[in-house]
Amino acid sequence: MAKKEIERALNLANETKFLTIGTNILSEIPEIFMKEFPGKKGVIVADKNTYSVAAASVHHFLSEANLEYESPLIIDDPDLYADYRFVQYIATYLKPLDAIAIVVGSGVINDLTKRASFELGRPYMCVATAASMDGYSAFGASITKDGAKQTLDCQPRRRLW
Repeated sequence: MAKKEIERALNLANETKFLTIGTNILSEIPEIFMKEFPGKKGVIVADKNTYSVAAASVHHFLSEANLEYESPLIIDDPDLYADYRFVQYIATYLKPLDAIAIVVGSGVINDLTKRASFELGRPYMCVATAASMDGYSAFGASITKDGAKQTLDCQPRRRLW
């Protein structure tokens, strides 16, 4: 999609307010974060794989810009999947922090963080690591809750990377 088309779509959007696509652009995250969330600090949410692939770099750039609130939440559970208990885990970590979640990853970790942020009434930022995933700007998250896969509502004010 051409940059002009993206800008037109974002002007019409109610929730997604920023999108950029490219390679080697992780160093731009602090500038984008400051513009989109002035005066706020961020906290990274990632799994062990996405931390090593991209979130460690994001952590470095945020730290250099003094935008990091807390140590990243790195979920290192071999059974990590889109289950509501992980939404609760992330929400419990984020709740006492005056920070915006910056999720680094794709499907599962994005849906979990999106839902946790929604439950806390907060926006979040996504550093997407897989172009093949279509749920970054979706209004729902596919989460297993009460033994059944469900699409749970998630309509926080979002920023996408």
